[in-house]
Amino acid sequence: MMDTTNETTTQSINVDGNEEKASGVNEKTFMLNEKSEEKSNNFHVLRSGLECLESVDKLTIFEERNMLEHVSALEVESRFEVKLVDGERVYRAIESSHYLQRCFCGSSRSLHVKIYDNFQREVIRICRPLRCSLRCCCLPFCSQKIKVYSKIDGREIGSVKQRFGIFGANFKVKGEDEKTMLRISGPCLTFSCFGTDVKFRVLSADGDEIGEITKVWGGLRKEIYSEADNFSVAFPVDLHVNLKALLLAAAFLIDFMYFE
Repeated sequence: MMDTTNETTTQSINVDGNEEKASGVNEKTFMLNEKSEEKSNNFHVLRSGLECLESVDKLTIFEERNMLEHVSALEVESRFEVKLVDGERVYRAIESSHYLQRCFCGSSRSLHVKIYDNFQREVIRICRPLRCSLRCCCLPFCSQKIKVYSKIDGREIGSVKQRFGIFGANFKVKGEDEKTMLRISGPCLTFSCFGTDVKFRVLSADGDEIGEITKVWGGLRKEIYSEADNFSVAFPVDLHVNLKALLLAAAFLIDFMYFE
């Protein structure tokens, strides 16, 4: 019995090592430096994948400050932590994009955001193509759009697509069958000013407000000198986990579009 347990543990370690090698040097370094300190039997820490969203009604997103970007002109990939209200971490998110696009395309760049759970397993991937960043652009191939995939089973969860509108930041949240499940309605002026948060209302298909995505004011100094932003995402606790994942992805899209 003892030998069997040791062999199983060794195989598990080898599999995790192979996955880390495949994820790239930068992602591997980030993961190793951000090992979880929590060793308790907390429900959300032990659950993995999308399951840890089942009993959650609010998430907070914290963008990691990168000192290299502050002291140089280099544009680096963004990295985030996703936490519960009490500060417990449930996900880590890493941007994957091309350096030249970060320099010359800015907030319009194509990118992937890879989201990992506390077991260092990729559970969600957000894919965004290169698109025009002009809010008033009415051409269908210019509107911003992301697709969201579950990396557990490889299927598409759904998508978030920008709706045409000269005033306000508006989006449709669609399921895997392309049916509009939720809508997001933002303000005309999408920037923080004098201590105010920027709120994007989450609406049901019938138009009822059920939650919100909020760009949290980080203080005057941070807002001026740093591009690291904080967000909160609130939704009904009984909302399907796929829709919660899509709203989390929408928060990343809003950050890249309006607050980069």
